[in-house]
Amino acid sequence: MSMEVLKINSLDTLESNNYKVLKQGDVYALFLSVSNNYEFHVSSDMKLSVIVNEGINTSLMIYVDENVQQAYINVVAERDSSAKVFILNNAKATINEEHSIKENATLKIAYGDLERGENVHKTSYKLMGENANLDVRMAYINDDEDKKKLDIYVDHVVRNTKSNVEVYGVMKKEAKFVADVTSHIVKGASGSEAHQASRVLNFDSNVHANVSPILLIDENDVQASHACSMGTVDENHLYYLESRGLTPNDAVSLIVSGYLSVLATVFDDEELREKVNHIILEKAGA
Repeated sequence: MSMEVLKINSLDTLESNNYKVLKQGDVYALFLSVSNNYEFHVSSDMKLSVIVNEGINTSLMIYVDENVQQAYINVVAERDSSAKVFILNNAKATINEEHSIKENATLKIAYGDLERGENVHKTSYKLMGENANLDVRMAYINDDEDKKKLDIYVDHVVRNTKSNVEVYGVMKKEAKFVADVTSHIVKGASGSEAHQASRVLNFDSNVHANVSPILLIDENDVQASHACSMGTVDENHLYYLESRGLTPNDAVSLIVSGYLSVLATVFDDEELREKVNHIILEKAGA
C-alpha cells in the first residue's frame, strides 16, 4: 500500500477518495474510509480524532512535533476494522490519549517517547464491543535528569474482549520514571482477558523507576495476569560489543535499539517496520 502524508496543522475541511478531514477550532476529525498507510504530523496544540471506518485495515504513523506543548489523540476502531498505529512523541509535552475498540475490531498501538526532558502521558482504552482486541507496546528512554510519568487505563466493558499491554523503559544516569498500569474487567464482561508486562532496563545505579501493575477484576469467568521485571545491563554484553570495535556509546545504542525494536512489530508491513527501527536506532544513541 502507498503512504499518504498529512500535515494536520495545515489542513482545514478536506475530502479525498481515501479520507475526510473536518476541522472546528483546534479539533480535527479524520475519517479513514480506504485501507491504506497514513502518516500524520501533529505540529501544534490540538485535539486529533482518527475514525477508522468499518471493515478497513489501515496503518497509521503519528508524529507529535517538538514544538507541541499539549496534544490529545483519539483513535476509534469501528466494527470489523483493524488499525495498526505508531505514535512518536518528539515533544516535551503532555499527551492525552483516549481510544475505543468496537465489535470484532483490533487496535495494535505502539508509543515511543525517546526524547529528553519531563512530560506526562495519560492514555485510556475502552473495549466496547464483543471480540474487541487491544495490543499495546510503549517504550521510554529516560536519561540525565528526565522525569516522566505514565498513566494507563484499560477498560473491558463487554464480554469476550482481550487486551495485552507491554511497557518498556530504558533508564540512564539519574532519570526518574513512574508508571501506573491499570486493567479493569467490569461485572458482566465474562470471557475477557487482560494481560500486562513491564520491563525496565537500568544502565546506572542512581536511576529511579516505579511501575505499578493494577488489576481490577469484577467478574469471575476471566483471565488476567501481570508481570514486572527490572534489571541491569549485562556487562559481558557491553564488553563483547566493545571488543568487536564498537565505542561504549555505540554499544549502548545497539543494545537499546534492540531492546526497543518491539515497537516495530505493531506493523506487518516490512517497510513500516524498517522505518520504525530506523527511528529507534537514531534516538537510542542521542
